Amino acid sequence: MHPRTILMGFAIRYGIPLCLAIFNWTWQQAAVAQGLTPVDISAQANFTWVSQPQTDPNGVTGIYFPGGPVGLVTLGGVPFNLKSNAAGYQAWNAHVAAGGGNGQQAITIPVGQFGVTDVYTLINTYWGLFGPSSAAWLIFTGSGGATYTNYLIGGSDIRGWCCGDAGQINGTNTINVYTSPTPSQLNGTYGVLDRQHITLPAAFASQVLTSIQLVDNGSPGVQRVI
Repeated sequence: MHPRTILMGFAIRYGIPLCLAIFNWTWQQAAVAQGLTPVDISAQANFTWVSQPQTDPNGVTGIYFPGGPVGLVTLGGVPFNLKSNAAGYQAWNAHVAAGGGNGQQAITIPVGQFGVTDVYTLINTYWGLFGPSSAAWLIFTGSGGATYTNYLIGGSDIRGWCCGDAGQINGTNTINVYTSPTPSQLNGTYGVLDRQHITLPAAFASQVLTSIQLVDNGSPGVQRVI
């Protein structure tokens, strides 16, 4: 059985900073100064940590991170726009995408930006699994043929959002950026969100990053990414 993953947000860095005219000025200044812009996944979001009660796989209904980050936020020094869609969702959850069942799940996010060098993600999991590389991964595709697969290793790159599930991260390319000050309504634990930093191969600096695909190869009770 393989793990599953949970996707919260993306921010990408370019060789040339981009102007983000539609956002809050302070947040915008921070993003432009770092050459960062958010990637909008709200059209594919199917889950929320913060804005409304959800039913956990354990059968309890409640809010995962009461008062947690949403909208224009800076996490670990990186500006994210955790934008809500009409349903109030900001995240993609592989367990929800699978209807609670088995089978590989994936989300493909259009990007369409030139010269991307770095990608920052917010990914945690239901349950948790130490290793392996076959559990979840990110595939980056460039307009000139560049491809790169970044494997997400449980207990290093990604971990469970609570409860000691695969409860370690490496502290280098993955760091903790949020710990809930309020216990979860689902299980009384203090949840965490972690941020990954992926450095793309040099070939992407001269191509358009056309898409990012997150693949979850998990199953219930093993691991599912959010």
